[in-house]
Amino acid sequence: MGLNIKVGAVGASMLLGITAIAPATIILTTPQTVEAAVATGRGTLAIGSRPAQTINRVTVDTIADNTAKLQLRASNGNQINFGGKWENGPQNQLLVTLTNSGNADASGIIVVTYRNGQLQSIFGGGKLDGQPFTIDFRR
Repeated sequence: MGLNIKVGAVGASMLLGITAIAPATIILTTPQTVEAAVATGRGTLAIGSRPAQTINRVTVDTIADNTAKLQLRASNGNQINFGGKWENGPQNQLLVTLTNSGNADASGIIVVTYRNGQLQSIFGGGKLDGQPFTIDFRR
């Protein structure tokens, strides 16, 4: 979340001999993207009994208000989007708890791994419109 701090000024009234210190005021602004990562590589997205899709590109956007957007690009041109909430995980990992997939319901956990500031892998699974799914992508 963007953060602007307006520090109170010391006000002095020479006429009344009063000095006042106004408290700091915190103004929250529109959330800003804190990290966006794109990686090309190879992986699969399997949903229910459908044939697995080959994933060749992923994008992960994390917003300061702890929302996350994941975009998977399949080799056939299909694009699959997920949204959720992120939190820091163990070393170099981000844990995303899914809340949606575009207009569809989604739940589950996706683990995003970074190395030297670069997106390395995405894996996890859950339910997508009531069907089990798994993602396994490596750079």
